[in-house]
Amino acid sequence: MSIRILTCIIFISVFFAGCKNNNSNSGTLQIKLSHKVDNNAFQLDTMAYTCDAGYKYQVTKLNYYLSDFIFTKSDGSQYKCDSVFYVDAALDPNNILVFPNVAPGNYTKLNFCLGLDSIHDISNALPTTMNNINMQWPDMMGGGYHFMKLEGHYIDSTGTWGYAMHLGKNKNLVHIQLTRAFSISENNTGNLNLVMNINQWFRNPIYDFDKDGNYSMNNDTALYKLCLNGSNIFN
Repeated sequence: MSIRILTCIIFISVFFAGCKNNNSNSGTLQIKLSHKVDNNAFQLDTMAYTCDAGYKYQVTKLNYYLSDFIFTKSDGSQYKCDSVFYVDAALDPNNILVFPNVAPGNYTKLNFCLGLDSIHDISNALPTTMNNINMQWPDMMGGGYHFMKLEGHYIDSTGTWGYAMHLGKNKNLVHIQLTRAFSISENNTGNLNLVMNINQWFRNPIYDFDKDGNYSMNNDTALYKLCLNGSNIFN
């Protein structure tokens, strides 16, 4: 992750702010989120991408939650934040996660989740904003919230079809660990870039729309495969 100065900041939605540290000389960390498809710039509604299964595809919607951030120092001490962040890829390049009260020092590791833990993944547990209402998982299917909505269209040998990679259910919570060095200085703001590679959702193991399903919500096998792939989506 490279450190850059951010000149334009629009904060994304944050719920249940719980970033704690008692150090009066703490700093702030801002993480700028962006999206790409391998080496290609990301654009909505553009049939310009190819997944590993060989299909041309486009993305019309990408919304998800990030939560349970833990920053680990070189001495093993940790900064924990139980805030829930809602991300809409349509807002690139202005998706910014802000972490106040971070203890100064050298950090070596970043852990977080895509999705919600069992405490937050309960119907109506999040504030009743339109974003959260639109992310609700149907009560008849267990309730709670979608961890991610990745939707669009793809082309196979028979034509153009829709897909909806809807990830949810607490057993499919995606755990992510990144080993990267970064520093926080007293009373200053540090900046990191975090990039999601959308093609990683469809590789290792390869996700095939025609074979695995182009709608994942009622398909536990498809949900599990997406969960496995999710651990490698960020760098």
